[in-house]
Amino acid sequence: MSRTPRRYVIDATEHSAVVRCTRCPWRGFSHSKSVAYRQVAAHLYRVHDDYKAAEGARRAA
Repeated sequence: MSRTPRRYVIDATEHSAVVRCTRCPWRGFSHSKSVAYRQVAAHLYRVHDDYKAAEGARRAA
């Protein structure tokens, strides 16, 4: 069974979150993990046309 590669990585603390796209050099910064998920969802949708990954990130938010 093959796994789908991660489209993004989120590193979060209690006070901040950094999200990184694994397909390009894009990064985002926010003050909460839920906002970071919404940022990467918008990025995946607009830049990479990856609707499935964007929807997954929105659900995780």
